[in-house]
Amino acid sequence: MQLSKSEVTVKNNLKDQQFLYNILKIENKQEASLEMLFQEIVDLIPSGIGDLNNIAACIIVFGKHYKTKNWANSSIKHTLKFNSGNDTIGTIEIIFVKKSDKKPEYRFTKSQIFLLEILSNRLSKIIKHRRFLLENQKLSIAIKNSPVGIMITDKNSKIEYTNPAITTITGYTSEDLINQKSSILKSGF
Repeated sequence: MQLSKSEVTVKNNLKDQQFLYNILKIENKQEASLEMLFQEIVDLIPSGIGDLNNIAACIIVFGKHYKTKNWANSSIKHTLKFNSGNDTIGTIEIIFVKKSDKKPEYRFTKSQIFLLEILSNRLSKIIKHRRFLLENQKLSIAIKNSPVGIMITDKNSKIEYTNPAITTITGYTSEDLINQKSSILKSGF
């Protein structure tokens, strides 16, 4: 039984949504390294935008190449850059690994290109978010290991965080200070 045009459209839209959902699932793997994420994402691209036998993909980011197993050099490819701010930080390349009867200018559909544009945007956001997390982690380690006493309070001067140096300086443990007013550390109390 042959599908109607609207049924084919719905089927393709569902396939596109499943591809994007799978990208989000990979993106949310907080414990995974960027290298693992990029390789998992590149491995999804052929099935997400075409089929495993005819399409190969490569993500190039920070000078490193993440390729599908069927990657081969081809003069027929589509390349899309992704950015962080104004800086290009990587590219996504897709190629046909099997000879196609289609003319070269029609090898990739508008839908396939659109999915790559969405993926490019997601990759930029993944990198930006991971950089933020790394910077936040560095800052957290620096605050925790600082020999200077550091205390964070809310707008009502209620203590929310103290680093270990506060204990050394005041004799109060973090547990003693959390949820107390910062005035507890004034002399005479």
